[in-house]
Amino acid sequence: MLQEINYPVVRFTADDGRRRDVQMSEGSELQFYEAGDEVTVRYDPQHPLEARIDSFGSNALMWILPGITGILGLAFGGAVLAVRWLTK
Repeated sequence: MLQEINYPVVRFTADDGRRRDVQMSEGSELQFYEAGDEVTVRYDPQHPLEARIDSFGSNALMWILPGITGILGLAFGGAVLAVRWLTK
């Protein structure tokens, strides 16, 4: 059975005074928020339509890709140094 994915929609007033309604790009089968819940919204004033709910999951998602890339970079760098040391 397929579960419906819930994508929260937030309404906030940006720094320019305009009210924005933004549907989040991350969704879940579980409904974490109810209509009318107050949440903290993080956004770049230059790109307010790319807003995110300030939560552990959202913050973790923001750091997963850079973290994986950094770990892979260190691993490959270590491998290059090991091969270089072994071929001397």
